[in-house]
Amino acid sequence: MLKKNNLPLVLSLSLLLTPNFTTLSVAQNNPSTNNQIANVEAINPRDYNVLIISDERLLVTMSALTLAGYKYEGTGKLAELQANLREDLKGTSPDLIKKLQNFYSSHKLEGREEAAQISPYIGLALSLSAPPALNNPSVKANLPLDVQDVLDFGSLLREFYSRSQVRNFLPKYKALLDGLRNDYENIASSVLYETLIYLRTKPVLELPPTPVFSRELDTYVMPPPVEVKKDKKDKKATTEEKPKEKIEYVPRIRRLQIFPNPFAPAGTVLSRNDVLNGADSESRRLGDDYFIVMSEQSTREHIRHAFLRFVLDPIVGKNSVEIAELKERIDPLIAVLPNAKERAKRNVFEVVGESIARAVGIRLTARLAGGNVGSDEAISQLSQYYEQGFVLVFHFYDALAGLERSGVDVGDFFPAMLTSIDFAHEAKRLDETKASRARFQEQLKERKAAVKATITAVKPIIDIDTLIKQRKFDEAKSQLEVILREQPKNARALFGMAQIINNQPSRVELDDINSDDDKIAAQEERLSSAVKLYREAISSASAEEKWLVSQCHVLIGRIYDFIEERDAAIREYDKAVQLGDIPQGAYKEAQEGKTKPFAPK
Repeated sequence: MLKKNNLPLVLSLSLLLTPNFTTLSVAQNNPSTNNQIANVEAINPRDYNVLIISDERLLVTMSALTLAGYKYEGTGKLAELQANLREDLKGTSPDLIKKLQNFYSSHKLEGREEAAQISPYIGLALSLSAPPALNNPSVKANLPLDVQDVLDFGSLLREFYSRSQVRNFLPKYKALLDGLRNDYENIASSVLYETLIYLRTKPVLELPPTPVFSRELDTYVMPPPVEVKKDKKDKKATTEEKPKEKIEYVPRIRRLQIFPNPFAPAGTVLSRNDVLNGADSESRRLGDDYFIVMSEQSTREHIRHAFLRFVLDPIVGKNSVEIAELKERIDPLIAVLPNAKERAKRNVFEVVGESIARAVGIRLTARLAGGNVGSDEAISQLSQYYEQGFVLVFHFYDALAGLERSGVDVGDFFPAMLTSIDFAHEAKRLDETKASRARFQEQLKERKAAVKATITAVKPIIDIDTLIKQRKFDEAKSQLEVILREQPKNARALFGMAQIINNQPSRVELDDINSDDDKIAAQEERLSSAVKLYREAISSASAEEKWLVSQCHVLIGRIYDFIEERDAAIREYDKAVQLGDIPQGAYKEAQEGKTKPFAPK
C-alpha cells in the first residue's frame, strides 16, 4: 500500500532511463545470449587472480594515437569521450603532432581496419613502465614482432607525456576508468561462476618456481629466496654442527588482467599473453600473465574466452608430451586450410588450447540459450574456428558431452579426450557440416530482412519517442494507440505506452477535490497498469530487443521500490542483471537497484 506522503513523488518517476527506441542490433551476424546461470554465487574475481586495472599507460597511448591519426569514430558515449579528449588535446605542439602522425601513417598495416591498427600499440603500452618514466623494455628481443615494429613509438610517448597537457587531464580520465571497475568486476564474477561450475575445476594460480626474467641482469635467473629456515628434522646433528638451512623460492603467480579502454570501438577486445607488464615491480615469467584490453561495451563472451584459456592452458601444458606426439597427425589437417592462422600452423599446443576453449565457449552459450548444442548456429561457429586452423574444435565440442555427464574435473577428463580423437573423422568435418552451415546462412539472411523491416516499421515510434521525451504524453498516446490496434504485440509500442502511464498521473490523482484515499487507489491502479504493459513488452520483445527487456525489468523494479515492495523489486533487478551488460540496456541501474532501493528525486 502506498503511503500518503509518497504521493507527490510519483511525479518524479518521469523517464527513469530515457530509453532509445532506435537501438537495433543490425550488425550482429552471430547473435548470442548474455544470460547468466540463475542464483549466481558471489565470487570475488580477485580471489582467482582476475584483476580489473585502471591503467594510465593506456590513456596516454590512446591520447597520442588520437593525435597521430587514429580515426575510428564512435557513437553515443564513445563519441562524447572522443570529443572531450580532442578538446583537451588542442594545445599540443604542431611539430609533436606531426611526429606522431608520420610514425602512425608509416607503420599502418595493410588490410587492417582502423580499429585493429592499434593492437601493436596496446602491446607496447603494456610493456612500458608506469608514468612518468614510460621506459621501454630493456630487451627488444623479448617482445613479440608486432610490438617490436612500433617500439620507437615509446620515445614519442615520452615526449608527448612531457610536452603536452596529458599529465594535467589524466586524473579526469583515470577517474572514468575507476568508475568502470565495479561493472567489469560484476561481469567477471558471473563469468567465473558459470565457467568453473561447468568445468568443475579450479584454476591453477601458482606454478613451481622457475627462472624468471630479470630486467636488471637482462637474463633469466632464479627469484630471490623468501625464507631461510633452520632444518629441525636433522636430529643427528651435533651441537658443534651448524643447523642446515632450507631455501624456499617464491612460486610463480598466474594472473588474468583486464584493462578497460573506453576509447576503443564498442566490442573491441585485444588479448595477449606474449608480453611482460612493464609496470610490475617484481620479476615475471612470460606467459604467466594474460591480458585483455577491452572497450566498455565488449561482450561477456570475450571475458569468458580469456578466462577459459587462463584455466585450460595449464591442463594442456600438463599433457604436453601426449600433445606433441599428435603433431604429425594434426599438421596435415591444417595444411589444407587456406585461411589457417599462423599461430595454428606454428604451435600444436595453441591448436589444442584454442580448440577446447572455443568448444567450451560455444557449448556454454548454447546451453544458456536453451540447450540446443546441435544448432546450425553452433555448427557454423565451430566451422569458422576449424577453418582458422583450430581443427580439434569439433572433437572437443562433442567430447564435452561426456564431461557434462561424468561430473568429473575437466583436468581429469582431458587425457581421455586426447586419446579418443578420430583424425579420419576430423578431416571430414567441413564436408559433413556443409548443409548445416548453408541453412544458417539462410537464417542470417532472414534475420537481416526482418531487421530491415523492423527499421521501416519503427520509424513512427522514433517520432513518438521524441514526444515522450518532450512530455507530450497525450499526443504520443494517441499515436501509440493507432499502432497497437494494428500491431498489438509491438514491444516498442507497448513499452512507450507503459512509460506514458507510468509517468502521467490520472485526473483523480491531480484533482484536489478528491480524497487522499481516492488518489492513492487511482495511483495504485495506474502503476499496476504500467507494470502489466511492461510485462507485455517483455513477452513480445524479439531477440534484437534484449535492451528493452532489460529496461523493463528495472522500471518494474523501481515501481516496486516506490510502493515499498523491496523483495519484488530485487527480483526484477536480478532479471536485468542476468541479461548481462547489453548495449542500451539497464545493467548498471539494476546493480544500483540491488544495492539500495530506488528513490525518485
